[in-house]
Amino acid sequence: MDALIFRSGGFQVAVVREQGKAGLVPVSLGKDYGTEVEVLSGLSETDSVIVSPPDSLTSGTTVRVATPAAPR
Repeated sequence: MDALIFRSGGFQVAVVREQGKAGLVPVSLGKDYGTEVEVLSGLSETDSVIVSPPDSLTSGTTVRVATPAAPR
């Protein structure tokens, strides 16, 4: 649930689009499991979801993709 943004138009998820720009995608939710929710529509398997986006994030904002740390 760290990726969900609730705005007046409903739930959205921020994803990384072309040239490192953020895009806000409306999503339809299914079951709520407490710490996780089911996304029924709006995302594809290839979308790179932005975790914990700031409330001020808007579509078109340049974002930097972090590389996950290697396991130790």
